[in-house]
Amino acid sequence: MNTRLTKEDQALIKEARGNKCSGPIYSEDGLRLLRVLGNPEFLEVEDGVKAICDEAFQGLDNLHDVVLPESVVDLGTRVFASCRKLFKVTMPGVEFIGKECFALCESLKEIILPETLGKIWEGAFAGCKALEEINIPSHLKIIDKSAFRNSGLKSLNIEISDGGKCLVYDKA
Repeated sequence: MNTRLTKEDQALIKEARGNKCSGPIYSEDGLRLLRVLGNPEFLEVEDGVKAICDEAFQGLDNLHDVVLPESVVDLGTRVFASCRKLFKVTMPGVEFIGKECFALCESLKEIILPETLGKIWEGAFAGCKALEEINIPSHLKIIDKSAFRNSGLKSLNIEISDGGKCLVYDKA
């Protein structure tokens, strides 16, 4: 699903800002979370949302915990980048983690990658200093270069299913 904002999406966000709205702004069809306004500590995304758009949560200073429903399959570019207090993300149905999605989430310590995950793109967890251990699910096909660059990673556990292939492209 497309995670880039259209002109219509940008107009919705502008209108919400003008009305001094706070919280998540969803696309008209409810399938994409466009942007989060305000500065929440916790957010639970509505069920039925399929994608989180590029930079939707970027830079939210107070955010520490996010719960995504199983319906969310696509996380765009820099979705949570620079959410420095983000500690925990629950994402049971995610298939795609975009470029620099969690970059500079210095407090991110707890993340469970779901079995549905197929791709982790470049710099997805770069600068996640508190992230010390991560389990890579058996169906993951691609870990792009520098996915864990400058993270606190001490343990990377990769499970490969019977007959499956795992291509890992993680260059420091």
